[in-house]
Amino acid sequence: MPLPMTSDLQWTLTRGGTFVACGRASPALPPGAYSVTLDNCGESHFRPHPLHTDDLVAFPASVSADVLAEVGRFWDTGDRFARLGFAHRRGYLFYGKQGCGKSSLIHQLIGRVTAAGHVAFFCSYPTWFRVGLARFREVEPD
Repeated sequence: MPLPMTSDLQWTLTRGGTFVACGRASPALPPGAYSVTLDNCGESHFRPHPLHTDDLVAFPASVSADVLAEVGRFWDTGDRFARLGFAHRRGYLFYGKQGCGKSSLIHQLIGRVTAAGHVAFFCSYPTWFRVGLARFREVEPD
């Protein structure tokens, strides 16, 4: 049987200097939410992570709306941070009883971040996230 004339395979250069056939390549992760895992060889895998926001109801005068507005204001100040030489970073800690809306709020925040053309990561294990983020920065330093 003759081999096909076209292929989606490419060559990747390993750390040991050898070449290995790999599948299609992409220069960047498309905007979206991803789960980060490691395989048996310690390689990071970024799988699309579904966001559950379709059935959520927005209440304009709520704590959730205030948090979403604050995060929006923070994202809008990125140029000011850069001009002053500061890192444009912020962390949020959400706490409360089960069912109070923390996960829904996080999914709404990530939905806005990904809609703006960015990526977000979900990870159950901090070590996996640390390794995955280091790999992400190797591929996409900016």
